Amino acid sequence: MAIAQRLRRDGLALVGVRVVSLLVCLGPANLVLRARMVDTLGRNPLADPEQPVLHATLVLQALRAIPASWVVLAVVGGLSFVVWDQILTAAALIRLDPRQRQPVGLGRQLWGDAGRHLWPMLRIVGVSLIGLVVTTILVAKVIGHFDTRAAAEGWTGQARFAGLRSIQAAATVVATVLIGSWTWLAKALTVSGRRRVVRRTLIDAARVWWRVIGSWVLPFAVVTLAAQGLGVVLLSSSYPPTGSVGATAAWWAYLLVHATVWAWVAWAAGRALSAEDRRRFGPDREDRSAATR
Repeated sequence: MAIAQRLRRDGLALVGVRVVSLLVCLGPANLVLRARMVDTLGRNPLADPEQPVLHATLVLQALRAIPASWVVLAVVGGLSFVVWDQILTAAALIRLDPRQRQPVGLGRQLWGDAGRHLWPMLRIVGVSLIGLVVTTILVAKVIGHFDTRAAAEGWTGQARFAGLRSIQAAATVVATVLIGSWTWLAKALTVSGRRRVVRRTLIDAARVWWRVIGSWVLPFAVVTLAAQGLGVVLLSSSYPPTGSVGATAAWWAYLLVHATVWAWVAWAAGRALSAEDRRRFGPDREDRSAATR
């Protein structure tokens, strides 16, 4: 019971910190984009005043209208969030693991144990991004090859878009889910074993990943895709030119859902590691050697 209460308390605290972090790092850029979008919707003929829907053209126009200084602010805020997110994720993996003792508070842990995992976590994120980019390019090339053949065989543009581009989008989503679940396991191994050798950690995470497809990968896919789908619905649905209380409340709700899903993923990633995994894929060999001297 005490462990369940601690996990509930720490989970709520981490969700709150996550929401505040999103608002501080990404809030200013979002406000500017929202203001430009409202201005674009108010004067662009593509926007239907009765049912304003976000078109890609409108988004591009809004982005072009943002001053360069605000673009720099958005980039700095985004990079700051990426760095801070690794520290916060490490703290979540520690505090939401029932097998970990919590002798210090969340604040001290953020600046203590969690901060020590920053560099390995950043490298894991870098490798996963490279893998995602390479996979996306390969999928696009394969689909492009079939698109050329379909055009030569007389397929209409609409048929090619509905068929091949839908397959490309689905393949990209699947690749993102698979790489994302693998990345989270690598982060969990890094934190639980205090590992520093990223290459070996990624290999060990792949071994664990193959064993927990049903218990970890599938739930991860369902939960994260549902959360992302909610974001897409909010972004692409009606966007009143003057704003509304309902739209603001919807975005606050999405922030809470996003932070809650993130905390659940951190908890589930720790649970995916069995006691055997923690023993087998513990600290790096160099750290074990130093500990036995």
